[in-house]
Amino acid sequence: MGVEWENAREALRLAKKDIPSHVTLVLGLYALSCKERELGQVARSSYFFMRRMDDIMDGDLQINWEPLLLAQNVRNQIETEEYSHKPGLAVLAKYAIDTLRSRAREGDDPKRDFLEAVDSMIFDCVRTRERTVLTKKELEEYYWKTFSPVVNILLVGLKSKLRAPDIPTLSLAQGRLYSLRDLETDWSRGTINVPQETLTQSGLTPNSTMEELKNNSEIQKWFKEECA
Repeated sequence: MGVEWENAREALRLAKKDIPSHVTLVLGLYALSCKERELGQVARSSYFFMRRMDDIMDGDLQINWEPLLLAQNVRNQIETEEYSHKPGLAVLAKYAIDTLRSRAREGDDPKRDFLEAVDSMIFDCVRTRERTVLTKKELEEYYWKTFSPVVNILLVGLKSKLRAPDIPTLSLAQGRLYSLRDLETDWSRGTINVPQETLTQSGLTPNSTMEELKNNSEIQKWFKEECA
């Protein structure tokens, strides 16, 4: 009851944004239960946990908690497996991890995947606040640490024989594409996903304006290469 209540709250929050892709996604997550009830529940719990946590850490969802304190609280609950009902995110994490364990193969560790996903969000929040610039190699490591745990969770839930290391391009491509798609929003927020090498070549800094980025030939070249 508690898990589906939290899922319903998050589904309603996303649907209220009235973005077609959100509505389609929410309907798809519930439609999965028509195929298999448990698959639908674990998919909703995993996705809504990640989505709500990410929106909180990005500042897209305002809450009474300080985001970093909330993330650490949830992380501690996952690590110790001593769960409370506050925040509700912990309820989703517990259900998802317990269910994924029943669907896991030898070598899988759903709890580790959730912890790594939360750690990546904490890292992202800190670097955003400080407008930290990463090198190309560091960005690739960040993309991997951010998306490979989520890919693993998806594959375990689907009872697939594949895991993130079997298809590494998927995690890295997701990182690159989301960074390009959200470049303007991220830059204004302080999330710098243009590598240090490119910024140096362009003569720009993390404090340059978005207009300067758009009009810079080196940035345009980098953008096209990332798309390719």
